[in-house]
Amino acid sequence: MKLRSPLSRKSELSVSEGNEKRYAILTINDPYNYGNRLQNYALQEMLREYGEVTTIRFLTPDVTGIASFERSLKRIGKSLLGPLIRMLPLGDKSLLAKRYGKDIEFTRRYVPDDVLSLTLSEGLTGVDRFYPSKIVIGSDQVWNYIWVSPEELRCRIGIFRRGMPAIAYAASIGVSDIPGQLKPIFIEGLQGLQAVSVREDRTKELVDGLSDREVSVVLDPTLMVDRRQWESIFDGFVPDDERYVLTYFLSKQSAEVENFIEDYARKNGLGIRRILDFRDPETYIAGPQDFVELVAKSAFVFTDSYHACCFSILFRKQFKVFSRTEYDGKMSLNSRMDTLFREFDLTDVMSARYVLGTIDYDRVDEMLDRNRRSSREWLQTALE
Repeated sequence: MKLRSPLSRKSELSVSEGNEKRYAILTINDPYNYGNRLQNYALQEMLREYGEVTTIRFLTPDVTGIASFERSLKRIGKSLLGPLIRMLPLGDKSLLAKRYGKDIEFTRRYVPDDVLSLTLSEGLTGVDRFYPSKIVIGSDQVWNYIWVSPEELRCRIGIFRRGMPAIAYAASIGVSDIPGQLKPIFIEGLQGLQAVSVREDRTKELVDGLSDREVSVVLDPTLMVDRRQWESIFDGFVPDDERYVLTYFLSKQSAEVENFIEDYARKNGLGIRRILDFRDPETYIAGPQDFVELVAKSAFVFTDSYHACCFSILFRKQFKVFSRTEYDGKMSLNSRMDTLFREFDLTDVMSARYVLGTIDYDRVDEMLDRNRRSSREWLQTALE
């Protein structure tokens, strides 16, 4: 029997008592990104405390035929997966297809988005079946202009709403600056939101510079859902008695880092599970819920991923962070890490390159409880 979180149970009770509040989440709809899918699920679970919830399916690009095909190719080429996919042998492409299938199934099963659709030409459709009391924009890099057109950015910041009230929860821009030509979009969009919270300090600085409204920094939704709820969606991807260190890197690490991890595993009698690494085909096909299970059952985590850090904290795992290497200064990849580690006093996990400290999780849990309370208070006030 699947457990339901206290949030979900309260939601079911409040709806049965005539609570007609309905919330629509506007986020990045990327079925192949672990962090995006998991934060979407977590925000949904948070909002279920207050009413019915669905996710808006943002359909882009809003063009057809050759233009759509060319634009899709351009997006894939700009992504981390573009060069990789073109070079893959047939066997690796088969593994990729299996993982994609699990990713899509996770969305269908846990984060259904088949009611409301948003396109550039038609705006929001499906409101005759589900008219939201409020739109909640976030989390993740929903305002990152690098991957979207100005027209899509306008939608992601809520300018399409036509009078529907909206707030932003843990929204992120994910870059270190905003070009002058895009600032009017941010100014207009921010002005139309009832309340704004962001995920990291740098996004707060950027938003503060474009608006005189109060902006709060809140926890990523994945940290707002308790461990029991995450465990309730595990599918038994990892045997309970397996002992391993987990690696999850979104950039290529040096041979020196690889040797350091292998030496740690060997000295501690541990195997190695490698997410998104074709050297480990059994792990490569993991879906979003399997990603969480892999972290939860690991003995140690080595990563450069923000959400791998979040789940390591949630499941009280010792972990080490290595910086990403393939981006230029335009991308603010470490800002989210810096904010996360400031909130939990964990700056050491990203400092000395080959030094492994010990995290005091009794202290971290106290800070997690405090940050959860303040983030939940912000959300409740914003929804009211």
